[in-house]
Amino acid sequence: MKQLIIKILLFSILFFLIVKLSEKYFIKEDRFNFTNYTFNKVSDTLDFDILFFGSSKSYCSYNPTIFKNNLKVNAYNLAGQGQVLEVTNFVIDEVLKKIHPKLIVVDVSKGMIVFNKVDSISSSKKSYQLRIFDNFPLTYNKLKYIYKIYNKNDVLYTSSPLFRNHSQWIDMSEFNFKKNYLEGKNNLFLSNNGYIGTLFEIDKMGVEVSKQMNLGYNHLKQSNKIKVSDKEIEIIKEIKIKAEKKNIEVLFVSAPSIKGYVKHLSFYEDLEKISKKIGFNYLNLNKHFYDINLTVNDFKDIQHMNYSGGFKTSQYVSAYISDNYKFDKHAEINYLDNNVTYHLLNHLEKTEKILTTPFPFNEIITINEIGYFEESKGRYVFILKFKEKTTKFQLQNFRGYVRYYNKAIKEENKQVSSFPLKTLEVDNDMYTFVRLYIKNIDISKLDFFFMEKGASKASKFYTIKELKLLNNGIR
Repeated sequence: MKQLIIKILLFSILFFLIVKLSEKYFIKEDRFNFTNYTFNKVSDTLDFDILFFGSSKSYCSYNPTIFKNNLKVNAYNLAGQGQVLEVTNFVIDEVLKKIHPKLIVVDVSKGMIVFNKVDSISSSKKSYQLRIFDNFPLTYNKLKYIYKIYNKNDVLYTSSPLFRNHSQWIDMSEFNFKKNYLEGKNNLFLSNNGYIGTLFEIDKMGVEVSKQMNLGYNHLKQSNKIKVSDKEIEIIKEIKIKAEKKNIEVLFVSAPSIKGYVKHLSFYEDLEKISKKIGFNYLNLNKHFYDINLTVNDFKDIQHMNYSGGFKTSQYVSAYISDNYKFDKHAEINYLDNNVTYHLLNHLEKTEKILTTPFPFNEIITINEIGYFEESKGRYVFILKFKEKTTKFQLQNFRGYVRYYNKAIKEENKQVSSFPLKTLEVDNDMYTFVRLYIKNIDISKLDFFFMEKGASKASKFYTIKELKLLNNGIR
């Protein structure tokens, strides 16, 4: 009997060791996978004062670089797509085992609990949760949370991507474990520290939905009677208690959304009443929609904000945190700050300048400054600052171009990239940007120019010769 027990123990140890060492090769490389992987690397050397949790509404709304700029603290967004409150609770559990922030900000919204254990595992909401679970090692705590969500017959299938993706075992020798999810993002995306902003704007159908907001907050909050469920209240209490035990403050917040404003205000009103009864801090940003100065153009769809909406919301929430929470230390500038938002907030002062005096490309487009930085290895971002009073309407019929040559200026050495003139506004200044993958940093000739849609003639060219790109975006 003793020998049998020893064999079982040895087998169990070997089994968990195999799972631990192998399962990373079977994890889907998506946004949360990239975010969690990066966070685990940087958290070994950096202390984080504010951590954001929640679903995609969180990572579209709260831009950590803005909180760093305004509050002088390190911040990171660990939200996940489609993440329900039960799984957010699990992520907080795992993160607080090794990180001790001053404040955690948990985004909550209608639909936080949207399925039962008997629901199909293939439903989109249930499958989204697996993308989160897969990024954490197989432990008793993980199995406990999985059992809360999934049917007991699915526990083995859901516990590890190694078991779920067994059909790929034969291909394991071809796997290349690397985290480059954001490397493929184009000139319509901006990211930093778990945040992802897009320059897309809401479509016509979304604009039509937004018109219902004209009925007013007080009218719409009475148009339905949606309540917070007992299960949701229970999980909120759990998060509050576990944070208090570690002397960590918690702010529950609901990101603004057009759908939430039109259809779910009664839910957020109920949550606000519950917060006062139970005693937790809660900020319903739908109630402050117009204080934040949000418009329909600040949304990419009826549920999520785009970059401009996230910028405004992050400014508002950081001011709220500044008024209600105190931080003992101030974070220094570090490599996480090397992103578009940081350089916009610093008015390109920390970039390498290649244009410092206004250059008129045509009667409409004048660029006052161009600065660049290396966002990641070989990926350079050039930020262009337009002259004062330039409008989106003036730019809508134009497209930007970059042409450069390595070595001799010959046709075979030419590289050309075009980019949309999607604009970013910071402190009343208007910018656009273009990303380029450049392997050879010795550029013999670099040209910027613009073309109007349907036209065959380009604008004037701004040309730089013999440019050696530098790899330090923050100086």
